[in-house]
Amino acid sequence: MGSVRYDHSPMSPQELIAGLSVIAGLVVLEGLLSVDNVLGIAALASELPEEKQRQAIRIGLALAYLFRVLALLVASWLATNTWVRWLGSAYLIWLMSSHLTKHAHGAAAAARRESES
Repeated sequence: MGSVRYDHSPMSPQELIAGLSVIAGLVVLEGLLSVDNVLGIAALASELPEEKQRQAIRIGLALAYLFRVLALLVASWLATNTWVRWLGSAYLIWLMSSHLTKHAHGAAAAARRESES
């Protein structure tokens, strides 16, 4: 990740292009997610009576966007809290070590079974 700027100097052309490319990628991703939501909601709404389908699609899309906004708010809150990052790091270290020790114990048990037979 890039460094955080604390000064208020204007952005260089390279920074502007990099920022715009990230925004363009997010717009494309948001469009793809919207199409995916519409297809999923339309498939579910197809079982409803014809007059309720349009309403179900509108409500489903509104809730999908609301969930996306809430998820972004929660993600930004999590990213700014140091204790959450430490807790997440500790969990990932525990997960990695438990995964590796489980496989190591499994390999040792398999080797013992082979040597006994």
